[in-house]
Amino acid sequence: MSKKICAALFLAVASCCVCASWETLGTTEGNSIYADPTTKRKVGNIVKMWSLIELKSPQKLVDGKIASSKKEQSEYDCQDERSRSLYSVNHEGSMGAGAVVSTSDEPGKWQPVPPNSVNEALLRYACDAASVAATPAAAVQSNIAASQPQAVKAVREIPPSPSTTDSVGLFGGWIKGTMVNTSTGDELQYEIEKSRGKGGMWAADPKTGEVFRGQYSGKYTSGGYSFGSISGTDSSGLRKTQNLQVFTPPTSANAQGFLKGDMGTVLEVFLEIKPSIRPSGFGKGVDNKGNQYQVQF
Repeated sequence: MSKKICAALFLAVASCCVCASWETLGTTEGNSIYADPTTKRKVGNIVKMWSLIELKSPQKLVDGKIASSKKEQSEYDCQDERSRSLYSVNHEGSMGAGAVVSTSDEPGKWQPVPPNSVNEALLRYACDAASVAATPAAAVQSNIAASQPQAVKAVREIPPSPSTTDSVGLFGGWIKGTMVNTSTGDELQYEIEKSRGKGGMWAADPKTGEVFRGQYSGKYTSGGYSFGSISGTDSSGLRKTQNLQVFTPPTSANAQGFLKGDMGTVLEVFLEIKPSIRPSGFGKGVDNKGNQYQVQF
């Protein structure tokens, strides 16, 4: 069955509602299992999707904090029937609401999906049923949806990203990445311009259709140019000094920037970048509505 769940958060006399299109997959050991079909992204045999576990009773974490629900973004290999966690966040409240009490952004290792398990049910839901040669998980088979729902379309069409429209510049064009709103679990499209010192950023929210554009400015934290001199005598006995300039390839850089959306959202982004022919990096962000973000490229 399908149901859309809104968790209301009350602050003083005002309230807001954080919504996700959670599909009920069933229960196991009293814990309820959900998946959000609007977050499914498929590349080849790999599907990326967010899920949620509503705990039967609140659990105390290692640091003593209490968690009532957990959201997790995972990848599912539809061909080899394995999965791995990409990002997880524990919430104090029910259905992913309330304060964030812990997060993990360390991608896990690929693991085989055991039969009759929660991960098997999530794998079957993430992938096309015909591509997964397994029976429904025994613990949740009575509640698995009979048909796969269609993803909700964005409010408006998102224009082509810079990597598909801009010509490759002197330093190599645009790099695709991902930006996850850790407050809601929504994944945004994200691209960053490969540059030296300053460059552009672009993002888009598939759910709302909001498009973001902005810039970043960075500096190397290692490597770069160093200066020195050497002295000696020439064949005539005169002493001479020669100035030297040595360049050491940088291995790390920090950057800060902003993204301004065309629907009023403004993000401030902080990045740690590993310079190379194809740079990579990660970072965090926060918007003017208090939402937190994780960025990778």
